[in-house]
Amino acid sequence: MSARVFVVEDEALIAMELVDRLQELGYVVCGRALRGDQALERIPAAEPDLILMDINLGAGPSGIEVAERLRASSDVPVLFLTAYSDAELAERAAQTGSFGFLVKPFQPHALRANIEMALALRVADRTVRESEARFRHVIENMSDGVVIDDLAGRIVYCNDRFLEIFGLTRANADLCLEDYVAPGFRQLLRERHDRRVRGEPVPTDFEYEGQRSDGSRVWVSVAVTLVRGANDRVVGTQSVLRDVTDRKLVEVSLELLSTKLGRLRGDDFVAAVAREVAHMLGVDGALVTERLPGTPARLRTVAAFARGERLPPIEFPVAGSPCESTLAEGFFKVEGRVSERFPTTAWLQPLTESYAGIRLEDSRGGTIGTIAVFDRRPLRHLEHIESVLRLFAVRTAAEIERVAIEAKLSDLFEFSPDGQLMVDGDGVIVLANERAHEMFGYDRGGLVGRSVDALVREEARRQHHRLRESFVHGGRPRLMGARGQPFLARRRDDSFFPADISLGSVRVPDGVLVLAAIRDVSARVKAEEAHRALEARLRQSQRLEAMGTLAGGIAHDFNNILTAIFANVDHALGELPSSHPTAPSLRDVAAAASRASGLVRQILAFSRQESSERTRLSPADIVDEVARLLRASMPSQVSLITERLGNVSVMADATQLHQVLMNLGTNAWHALAGRPGAVRLSVERLVVGDGGHEAALPGVYACIRVKDDGVGMTPAVLERIFDPFFTTKPVGQGTGLGLAVVHGIVRDHGGSITVESEPGQGTVFSILLPAATMAGSERPAVAQPASSRGGPRGHVLYLDDDPLIVTAATRLVRSLGYSVTGFVRADEAIAAIESEPRRFDLVVTDLQMPTLSGLEVASRVAAIRTTLPVVLVSGDGGWSEAELAARGIHGHLDKPYGLPELERALGQALARAGAQPQSSSSPM
Repeated sequence: MSARVFVVEDEALIAMELVDRLQELGYVVCGRALRGDQALERIPAAEPDLILMDINLGAGPSGIEVAERLRASSDVPVLFLTAYSDAELAERAAQTGSFGFLVKPFQPHALRANIEMALALRVADRTVRESEARFRHVIENMSDGVVIDDLAGRIVYCNDRFLEIFGLTRANADLCLEDYVAPGFRQLLRERHDRRVRGEPVPTDFEYEGQRSDGSRVWVSVAVTLVRGANDRVVGTQSVLRDVTDRKLVEVSLELLSTKLGRLRGDDFVAAVAREVAHMLGVDGALVTERLPGTPARLRTVAAFARGERLPPIEFPVAGSPCESTLAEGFFKVEGRVSERFPTTAWLQPLTESYAGIRLEDSRGGTIGTIAVFDRRPLRHLEHIESVLRLFAVRTAAEIERVAIEAKLSDLFEFSPDGQLMVDGDGVIVLANERAHEMFGYDRGGLVGRSVDALVREEARRQHHRLRESFVHGGRPRLMGARGQPFLARRRDDSFFPADISLGSVRVPDGVLVLAAIRDVSARVKAEEAHRALEARLRQSQRLEAMGTLAGGIAHDFNNILTAIFANVDHALGELPSSHPTAPSLRDVAAAASRASGLVRQILAFSRQESSERTRLSPADIVDEVARLLRASMPSQVSLITERLGNVSVMADATQLHQVLMNLGTNAWHALAGRPGAVRLSVERLVVGDGGHEAALPGVYACIRVKDDGVGMTPAVLERIFDPFFTTKPVGQGTGLGLAVVHGIVRDHGGSITVESEPGQGTVFSILLPAATMAGSERPAVAQPASSRGGPRGHVLYLDDDPLIVTAATRLVRSLGYSVTGFVRADEAIAAIESEPRRFDLVVTDLQMPTLSGLEVASRVAAIRTTLPVVLVSGDGGWSEAELAARGIHGHLDKPYGLPELERALGQALARAGAQPQSSSSPM
């Protein structure tokens, strides 16, 4: 593939000649520039393999300046062209990283040679840099330290791991050999270094003690090789180092334990351990503690050394000390400010600012104490401290256990987190720990000498007696939790608690004792019961969701039926004189259908299929409507009082606000619990100033209160009153979702809800909703059509998949003075419009149809005739004018509807579209 060359030359003729020459030589000229700024702009997009550039470019940046800028972001080689050359020019060109320059005039073969050389050098340079980058990546990511020093022992290179081992930074890495070697090894390493660079035989692998920047020591193993330069001349050494401090400390510790400390026993051994550990780790002090019997837990220092002096024994509580965390976590460290973190541990105050400790465990894994070190400075290299402490902890714990085995067994029994009982073959309690006394409600020692049957329910004692006898005569150990159901244990006050019990046998000279470990599992049982209750509530929620889906489907079909009823009733009333004896019956049918329509809206709201549309409304009107519904269902002994204390309107969804007040009102009269009383619903205009109400910002609000004289609520119930699934009603009488939904609706409207209640004093729910402003609540006026029905008003296409609705609706449309053609199939309606686009003045289509939806019909109509208005009919409601306009729809008609709603929808749609009757057909 031919190389791509970019030419930068301010002389146009020379540039043209260069292009011709390059093309003759087989290169691809990928771009040209006359000035430096043009070159900087065009070169990146051209992606050349080489840049041929004049040094002197006239106005703007010179060739050398262009090369310097390109060098920061590209490795494309630059071959300079110049009319003259000198040493200064060559030096400046070289500083830009150029691959050479040609002096004008030049021969084609010289041009080719320089280009090919530059391209070859670029490949070689890129290869070298990639190789160097790979090598550096490997070195920098090694787990071992690497250092290269010169003949004098000065560091010329080191990787990050080397700096980490010796606690150095790049800023202080300018060191000599002796600066990171412990004093005892400096002379040895200096002699080996000098002999190695002279070619004398010396060990290449060995270990030595190094010195970190903070003065601490580190053991390293090292492998050393010579570094050779030009002519194979030795220029220094390279060392690969590995931190082996842990291993060396372990070796020293094992040597101490097997020699110097191996001959010691008891307190002498423990004291020697504390002294040697402090010396080995270079800290101010060390201590060994053992755990004491009793409650609360306490520790005693078996041995403690501080700055070379042994301290007298100290007893202190575990709680609030660093030993508490050590016992709990196994290894615990505090690198500074120990006295601030554990201010109640008095013995720490004068001794230490940092601490690291290991838990001591006996052969069974039980906790018997701690071994720890401390210092007035922050502890360094905690990983080494932990290794040494763990090593000494094993031997120290074994010695403490050997010396105090009987006392320790007693402690393990006494401080067990479970209740522990020792029972003889006759069922008499011979030993009980503190937890057992606490669990069963007895004073200390009150269980010893009693029959274990006192801790068992009377109806279960006979079976318990048989089980105990079978266990004494060879029963297998029983683990905690082995039973399917918890055992009900009996307290002293005759109350019961669920317990898990583990059983084991202990052989004594007199026979067999039964050791029983008892654990109170009340919390677990309560958690399981709560889990089962939650599952039941979730199942109830799923049932409600299924009911909502079913209700939504039923409501949709019911809407179609009501639409036909409304249409036929309105048509019949329009055909009959008002004095006709059938007219009152038809009006009753219309009233009943209207109530059914309201029921459908409530069903749709319950099933969440009705969109939320907020309008400007008066909360007092909603309160009056809710009061009428509540009065019909309340018992006669309950008084319902409504109060309107001021006029105020809000922007709200009427259905949702109705749902909120119905829920609160129903809860209010339920709270009377069948007793006579009163429920009060009030609305007032409330102005909240700064600090005037804890739940609302300053402003004007509608305050709706629902108050009852019922049983009230406890603080515990009040705290959870809005939690989902929380209910105080009996099982099967409440889902716990009502107030959670109320809270969500109020918050969604930008309001707040508070509750005040005391047992026996009734309850008051207060809802604050922001008052509506005039500017944000008024809807734009919609042009209304003329109300006269005298002349032709246009031709309407009515589409619905239900023939009953089509028949009834077309009658109503004709009664309004329109021509109308009805369809029950969407494809036939579309075909009719396609065949005669000007035949119809308005299309009315149902939303939900089996083949095409109403939205798809509107889209098809718009494709045929853009100006033909469309009215969408649905039972879902909640469509905004902006949403309708975005879908090319000029109006919306909610099912069920009557004659007034139909006339208004048709007229408004024609007015919005600015439509004039296109057809000449007369009303049918």
